[in-house]
Order: sequence, then C-alpha cells, then structure tokens
Amino acid sequence: MNRSPLFKIHAAACIAGFLFIAAFWSSSLISELFFGHAQVQAVKQAIAYALIVFVPIMAVGGISNKKLALPRSLMPKIALNGALVLLPCALLLNDLAQSNQFGALFYGIQTLELTAGAANLAMISLHLRRLGLGCPKRCVKTKTA
Repeated sequence: MNRSPLFKIHAAACIAGFLFIAAFWSSSLISELFFGHAQVQAVKQAIAYALIVFVPIMAVGGISNKKLALPRSLMPKIALNGALVLLPCALLLNDLAQSNQFGALFYGIQTLELTAGAANLAMISLHLRRLGLGCPKRCVKTKTA
C-alpha cells in the first residue's frame, strides 16, 4: 500500500509518542514499586528532560493529523489529556520529587498521571489501529457463519 509522506510522518510521530508515554509510564511505575526515593527522583528528572523531545513529537502528530483531516480521530482527546493533565503532572511531580516531598499530594498526582497515561496509551493504540498500523486483518479472528 502506497501512503503519502505526510501519512508516514504522522504514523512515525504517533508511534514515537506511544513509545515515549509507555517508557514514562513503566519507568514511573517500576521506580515507585521497586526502588527508593533517589531512583524516583532520577526518573522524574529524566522524564522532565525528555519532555523537550516528546512535546515537539506530539505536536508533529497533532499537526499532521489536522492536515490529513482524518475522520473520527482521537488526537484532540489525546492532546487535551497530554496538555492539561500529563504535562503539568510530570513537571509538578519532578518538582515535588526533587524537594523530597513524597507525601499524599505526590502520590495523588502520581496516581492521576498513571491513570491519564494509561488512557493516552489506549487512545493512541486505537488511533494507530484505525490508521491501519495495528494488527493486520489476517491476525484478527473473525466469526464465520
């Protein structure tokens, strides 16, 4: 299937965004569950620095989605969740972690961030599937009459 360069850019941005969010989500969860505060601080700092690359990638995904005028796109919801929930949570969690404030506020925000991150992962995976980048039709089991 021959796809336009803009479509390929959009797909690459979505896949990269998915991988970034998956890395942020899993590293946050693993550091919280299995390591101490020093490792959590390091993870939160790394995520804050990675936002310098991640935010432009997601912007490319959003802009290319708009130019492609894809129907029933989840990208506006993904962008709102990222801009209004995930980005502020990541920056606030980094500030709290760097000042050793691992109290109820930190863990409440962490819970919100993990929940919103899981939602974005689900929405991006659905978006990729709608783009035809998910499981090929031959691997999806269909009912035969």
